[in-house]
Amino acid sequence: MSSSVALDLDKGPQNPSKESQNKKIYWDISDFKKQNLAISFARDLNDRLCVYSSGLQHVYGQYSIEMVVHRKKKLVVVPNTYSTERYVDIDEDSIRPTGVHIYPGWYFSIDKPYVMTMPIKTRQGVTRTRPLSPEHGFNILERTFYKRPFYPILKNGDLREFDQETPYLHLHRIAPESMKALSSFDIDQLCGLIIEKRNRLMFQ
Repeated sequence: MSSSVALDLDKGPQNPSKESQNKKIYWDISDFKKQNLAISFARDLNDRLCVYSSGLQHVYGQYSIEMVVHRKKKLVVVPNTYSTERYVDIDEDSIRPTGVHIYPGWYFSIDKPYVMTMPIKTRQGVTRTRPLSPEHGFNILERTFYKRPFYPILKNGDLREFDQETPYLHLHRIAPESMKALSSFDIDQLCGLIIEKRNRLMFQ
């Protein structure tokens, strides 16, 4: 499996300081074999998942995805900074990897736009990956694995390519209990926004 390298960089000068880096989310797709597929896949999902900037510690609900060609091809996540769907002071410790992936449905010959996969242990202790509808997958995550609401979010490194053939997204999740800088009201608003976006993925 080959994965993209996603970088948080600032356009800035040619030799930017460390303080000026980590401003924007870039997904490097220069090593992808099917770049146009990756671009289309990412853009189709940009109103269904929030994104997190580790450099700014911001969560964005409204953003566009633009192609930048400068030495390498990158997809740039451009947030709408005037949107009310922006939350600040989100500590990176509250953003957790999950091992849950979103693929285009055609990869599994399933007549759905998107399919979710997750590692599931069998009774024999063997870990297997099952393709599920997003609705079914999120229900399993909440009822079986986490026993609480599942708040998916994207960050750097989450756009990837499987076997140089198929784009997919790795999902992180937000752990609200770890967001110390936000008020309870802001946490509730952020979680509500993420669920609203997630529902567009579930009930497609």
